Amino acid sequence: AKGRPGELAQHPPIMARVTVSDIVVHNNPAPFLSEIQLEVTFECSQALEEDLEWKVVYVGSAEDQSMDQVLEEVCVGPVPVGVHKFLLQAPAPDPRRIPISDLVGVTVLLVTCSYLDREFLRVGYYVNNDLPDGSYAAHAAAVAAHEAARAAAETAAAEDEEEEDDDDTL
Repeated sequence: AKGRPGELAQHPPIMARVTVSDIVVHNNPAPFLSEIQLEVTFECSQALEEDLEWKVVYVGSAEDQSMDQVLEEVCVGPVPVGVHKFLLQAPAPDPRRIPISDLVGVTVLLVTCSYLDREFLRVGYYVNNDLPDGSYAAHAAAVAAHEAARAAAETAAAEDEEEEDDDDTL
């Protein structure tokens, strides 16, 4: 939507009114099932009448966005002019919602901020999920077994489909 002339001078875009100066990760490193604690510092150059919506999102799989988990949503506002600081706490991601092959390795934790349902900030942190010493072999075996079972199920489904196609030709 186009604004009226001079509207930007009265109401600059939200990006110009809110500046995030720091996000401190308090419990780093931490066990996988630990609560996530982020201290957010931001400055507001013009008062905001509506809430800022902050989200913490865990990317469960790089290949499938449906595996993303919104760990926390917090509204802050109305926001007066000045510097503001708050602790954004989020529960750990649910490992049952993460593909077994993606439980270990590098993923991303996102912190986003929206105003009036428009996202204007996205900060990503690389997260390296590691296993305790000696458990790599067990994890690799579990992943291999999971992949083999999935491949077998796909093969069986394809064979069933072929049999159905053969029945249609009689």
